[in-house]
Amino acid sequence: FYFIVYSNGGDQAQLGLNRIVVEWENIGHVDLQKESANHEISDNNSCYSLKGAEYGLYASRDDAINGKDPVRTLTTDEGGYAKEENLKCGTYYAKEIKPSPGYLLDENEPYVVTVKPNETTRVNDYTVKEMPGDDPIGVLVAKKDADSGEFKGQGDGTLFGAEFTCEFYPGYFDSADAARASGKPARTWVYATDEKGVVNIRRDHPVAGDPIYLDNYGNPAFPFGTYIYYETKAPTGYLLPDSPSMFVTRVVYDITQPSHTRIEGDVFPTEGNLGTSTTIQKEKAVYGGVTVEKRDDDLKESYAQGDATLEGITYEIVNRSYGSVVTSDGVVHAPNTVCEQITTRKDGNRYIATTNKLPYGDYEIYELSANNSYHKCDFKREFSIRENGEQIVYQNENASYDSVFRGGLAVGKIDRERQEHIARGDATLENCEFSIFNASTADVVVNGNRYKPGEWIMAINTNADGIAQTPSNLLPYGTYKVKESAEPDGYLLNYDWSTLVEVHEDGKITDATSVAQSAPNQVKRGDISVVKADAELGESYAQGDATLEGITYEITNKSRQAVMVDGKVYQPGEVCDRITTRYDGTRVIAKMPEHRLAYGTYTVREVKSNGTYLNDGYEKTVTIDDENQHVELADLLVWSEDTVCKGGVRLGKADAETGSNIALGGATLGGAEFCITNKSRNDVVVDGTRYKPGEVCKVIYTERDGVAQTSANALPYGTYEVHETKAPLGYLINSKWTRTFQ
Repeated sequence: FYFIVYSNGGDQAQLGLNRIVVEWENIGHVDLQKESANHEISDNNSCYSLKGAEYGLYASRDDAINGKDPVRTLTTDEGGYAKEENLKCGTYYAKEIKPSPGYLLDENEPYVVTVKPNETTRVNDYTVKEMPGDDPIGVLVAKKDADSGEFKGQGDGTLFGAEFTCEFYPGYFDSADAARASGKPARTWVYATDEKGVVNIRRDHPVAGDPIYLDNYGNPAFPFGTYIYYETKAPTGYLLPDSPSMFVTRVVYDITQPSHTRIEGDVFPTEGNLGTSTTIQKEKAVYGGVTVEKRDDDLKESYAQGDATLEGITYEIVNRSYGSVVTSDGVVHAPNTVCEQITTRKDGNRYIATTNKLPYGDYEIYELSANNSYHKCDFKREFSIRENGEQIVYQNENASYDSVFRGGLAVGKIDRERQEHIARGDATLENCEFSIFNASTADVVVNGNRYKPGEWIMAINTNADGIAQTPSNLLPYGTYKVKESAEPDGYLLNYDWSTLVEVHEDGKITDATSVAQSAPNQVKRGDISVVKADAELGESYAQGDATLEGITYEITNKSRQAVMVDGKVYQPGEVCDRITTRYDGTRVIAKMPEHRLAYGTYTVREVKSNGTYLNDGYEKTVTIDDENQHVELADLLVWSEDTVCKGGVRLGKADAETGSNIALGGATLGGAEFCITNKSRNDVVVDGTRYKPGEVCKVIYTERDGVAQTSANALPYGTYEVHETKAPLGYLINSKWTRTFQ
């Protein structure tokens, strides 16, 4: 062989001939065929490629293990094939330097390759199988309660059994829409959560769907690609969201990472640190509620009696579930603790206590406290919430029935004049009837009967002290109008009086018996008059010059109780008035002003005459027992008949010549007749005969001694004239002689 050698200058400045000795060496070739160790994982998945794997050929095993000074490098093409030619024959060691995308670095012992002259030696004689990478994840998704924020269920709910559908798309996609636009998922699985709400795909097998991928060791494997997973079935006690979270996770091959894996998109959690994951599905618990209708125990209706109300009655709800619950206020309530209080309110035409914020679970509800108008009842119920929106309703015969507060009232009767609970005279405050009317805003039930506002309920009667009251547990909480409907003996009915009494305390009497509140009644009043008459005339007419005026009577209280006259109180036995006779134009009468004496018993007694009549000890008992009663004793034919004062006259007969009462000669002074004529203003009665003024009312005769006289009580109080009407024997009549006397 001859060679032309040029200088570095690039011209033919010098040309010469050189002799070169060539020694021939034996050479051969090396090729490599890369193959996936798990075609199920890598086939038809663009995340895996056989192109670009690099294998070094080393002169020694140590160099291969240490990756030092490779003699040659084989780089695979799309088919996983690589070839290096013209290698000196001998022994080489093949070791992968760089895996192709999606595959793990071959960590096997270096492959021994013997290069033979003019031959192509295949690494590993056939193929080099490389393990496709996958995500060594354990937990795909975890669930937690949306309200408590905890990875455990509320109440009797559980995070166990929620189902998630997982779709796998071979390739890297930025969104669920992009992945689905690429076609059907390569595989679809349905996983269920464990009791902690965790889907552990290393541990748990799908409950439905395609077979899972397995690595060469039979473990679940998740190839590189895009995973879309979302909840398709809620666990017991929870709701499936209307639009479940669509988690999108890309498991990306990354040669820079120790595991050659990088997670993009939603991050898988780990059981030890679930909170670092974005694939946490917040579960909204099933919520329901309970409604308690509150009813009046008498009416059997959701209707309060009187002025009472069924509002403000409180119930407590106790969590009887297995686990804690979170109520509307965001507070976590452990089992067997009170988790909510609800209070009755008016809802249309009924009273209810209600809530719709109870998670799936078991509960107990009981009445905690009533209000200030109803008694607490022993209502207690157990119930369960099992469906979302479920409302447990206790109504009608299953409602909560409370009994209304009941009290009573007392009203008083007083004497209007004295403003006391004491009757006057023979009157009494006992058996005054009061009618009770419902003045509340609503119906009431009394003694089993229902009364609307304004209706008469009952009547009560006063005792001897003027107090009328109901039993202390009769009238429902409310307002009542009390009106006098029948007066007691001796009093006038008080038509105008009424009072409103509020009964607001249970078992107590509302006292409306004070003087200011009591019903004042006017005692019946009348008066007494006494017609004065002459005992002999039998008329209210004085004899002679006498007069019936100026005679005084005392009125004495003979009633059981004190009476009031002219604002002054007179006890029984005390003189309460005095009246004096006077002439009223037709008669002589002693009278008092009208309405002077209260209902009662009195004695009328003459205590002082006038000097022309004798006090005959007149005394009568009189009863005033009606209003405006006028007791006139004349009308009762019980006249006060006084005997007129009476006297007499004595006169003597004398001889005119001697002036002596001794007759002369045969004459006598005896037998002279004198006539006495009534010269008074009025008639007189003498010896039972009535004589007008001017009439001779008496004839008297002289005795032997010449003295003529009447008895000492023959002539009534008056004026008289006496004259001689007949001379005695032996004398002439003295017609001129007259005498006037009183």
